[in-house]
Amino acid sequence: MPIIAGLRFEFVPGYGTKVEVGKSPTPPRPLPAPPAFEVQSRTLPALAGRGVVTASWKAADKAVRYRVRVSTDRDGKIPVAVGNVDGGQRSVTVANVLVGRYFVAVASVDSDEFEGRFSAPLEVTLVAMDGVALQATGNEPLLPIGGKAEVVAVPTGTTLAESPTLSCMLRVGKQVRPLTRLPARGRAQLECLDGRGTPLPTVELNVR
Repeated sequence: MPIIAGLRFEFVPGYGTKVEVGKSPTPPRPLPAPPAFEVQSRTLPALAGRGVVTASWKAADKAVRYRVRVSTDRDGKIPVAVGNVDGGQRSVTVANVLVGRYFVAVASVDSDEFEGRFSAPLEVTLVAMDGVALQATGNEPLLPIGGKAEVVAVPTGTTLAESPTLSCMLRVGKQVRPLTRLPARGRAQLECLDGRGTPLPTVELNVR
């Protein structure tokens, strides 16, 4: 049993106690509950071997900020991005992520700095629309939470393919084209809907 300032108390799983110098520990109270994701899984497009992981969740009671973890395993033991977002924010983006499957989990932090357990993970799959997949080296640094997507450089002659879980098109200026009509050079936008018909973040392309 832990002893602080001559006082004995017992840690209770799922509860937190605030300890300040010269004061008795506060009575144990439940840690803040994690938020819930709006969906359980999602598929997102990727090009040139990388893409952007995005996730959104419902507001959690008493949360003043959220702790976000993106990992390659369901238990969060192999993270690729870890960070905090303000409690008024209920979505996150992580850019420059290698094609593959990832798990996003979020924990609530309250005004006393008590952090609750992580939520059940949201499974996010980045699909290579151009067939390019880069191999992880195992030495990659953690990616920043909230990173913005960059314009993707696509080599001339690249062939884009439809994904069975996405409905995508190209926008070139004011023209709307199928994926098979990638411009020979210049800027374009890849716009997709997921299997639920929800618009996904636009991918900016520069064919060169």
